Amino acid sequence: MPNPGLPATDYVDRFRLCIHRFARMLRQDVMPGVSANQLAVLSQIERRPATIRTLATLEQVQGPTMTLVVDRMQEQGWVRRYNDETDRRVVWVEMTPAGRQLLTTRRRKSNAYLAARLADVGDEDLGVLTRAVEVLEQILERDREQA
Repeated sequence: MPNPGLPATDYVDRFRLCIHRFARMLRQDVMPGVSANQLAVLSQIERRPATIRTLATLEQVQGPTMTLVVDRMQEQGWVRRYNDETDRRVVWVEMTPAGRQLLTTRRRKSNAYLAARLADVGDEDLGVLTRAVEVLEQILERDREQA
């Protein structure tokens, strides 16, 4: 429940800023040289390949922009692209072992980064944060079901 003395818009603004700051810290400090778009693409294709069009839609960018992202990732050896067997206009992107290793390393470093920052947090506050994560997961799941 928001602080009764704090207007709701200030509370939401503080919450949004905090989330963005943590996300930025994770991107910059944990895996320099790898863009947020590149990490998002790897996460999207972790379980199964996706088309460039699908990736562009999911990341809310234009097709040519996603093509450039995938080009850079392929140069790094993180992804492989191939044409669809039935429609050669469709380009699929799949993760390579190097891409999988990058994603695994990034997650391990992110977890260590967060764990280090939570090391001095008391049990009561950790409980509050745990409950907050549960609430955020519920919100995300509800949004996913409505999409």
